[in-house]
Amino acid sequence: MSDILGFHRMLFLGVLIAFNALIGLGNYYYIMPETTKVERKVSNTKYKIEQKKTETNQLREEFARLKDQMAKYKILENMGFFNEQDRVVAREAFSKLQKDTGLLLLKYKIDSSHDMGFKKAAEINHIVISSPVKVNIEAMDDVDVYRFIQMVREKIPGDIAFKHIEVERVVDITAPVARKIGSGEPVVLVRAVVDFDWRTMAPLSSFENDNMR
Repeated sequence: MSDILGFHRMLFLGVLIAFNALIGLGNYYYIMPETTKVERKVSNTKYKIEQKKTETNQLREEFARLKDQMAKYKILENMGFFNEQDRVVAREAFSKLQKDTGLLLLKYKIDSSHDMGFKKAAEINHIVISSPVKVNIEAMDDVDVYRFIQMVREKIPGDIAFKHIEVERVVDITAPVARKIGSGEPVVLVRAVVDFDWRTMAPLSSFENDNMR
């Protein structure tokens, strides 16, 4: 009887060992490859998610840059930067500046415009041009001169880049001068010279055909 029990135990142990071996083989040939596939899929999904995050961040940055460029474009447009350098418009602007600032004399000279050589503008058949401008001023007060300097950016369409400003008081306030001023007689007390570059961007054809008038 004991031999039979011993045989049954041995048989049970053998079956148990074989079963464990089958589980091990199943784990090696099926479960492990499947686990590897799942891990690869998870890793691939994580990579795609990170890639999407990167693309989203890039889109946000690009959108922010676009908004900034649009805002800058609007500012330049309001300044008249995209207008042609029409000398008639300039004459009217200087005339209004003299009246608005109370200058006794305002003489200006606009030299020939030249291409500033911006490649980005050329790519869209436009040109950024610059015209040197020299203004001679006579006034009763240097405040009028500085008011002109402040307002010229507002009245002249385009970008104004000041190069040289010289203000000189030519007459001292004496009793006779004070009497003239008190009687309402215009007296030149200050002379000034203002040099600046007038810059705008316009279609290339307008520069070639009309030389910006």
